[in-house]
Amino acid sequence: MATTSFVPAPPSRQLPAHVAPGGPRIDVVRREFNEMPGMRLTRAQIRRLWNLSSPECDEVVDALISDGYKTPEDAAAAFKDSGATAACICSSDAINATLAEPTAKALKAAGAKLVLMAGRPGDNEAALKTAGVDQFLFAGTDAVATLKALQEKLR
Repeated sequence: MATTSFVPAPPSRQLPAHVAPGGPRIDVVRREFNEMPGMRLTRAQIRRLWNLSSPECDEVVDALISDGYKTPEDAAAAFKDSGATAACICSSDAINATLAEPTAKALKAAGAKLVLMAGRPGDNEAALKTAGVDQFLFAGTDAVATLKALQEKLR
């Protein structure tokens, strides 16, 4: 006769029962995953490591690998609904190459006073500025000066 045993995750990996999927659980997984750079996991390994059900695992993975809004119009609508005055376009270089310009235009049309873009603009700087990107944020810039300038612009 075959038996099945269940071994609970060690206490350091267990999440409190009251933590709802899609909320703080995603933050826990993101934080722990970021502490282990270069780690590659399958969904099955993620489920075991963080004691997630299959639907919870799918929700967490989808949230962590999401490239954000499906269209520039979706991003602009979410921006408008937020009541914010500034937005930052953050995505991969490949997605920025095709969607940063229309997203900047849509954000400006939705009322953004300030549109930032994370990443170096490269050869597209003039077109991105024309589209509405006010400033680019990337490694190597003077962070203190950048933050001071942004604070002034938001006043």
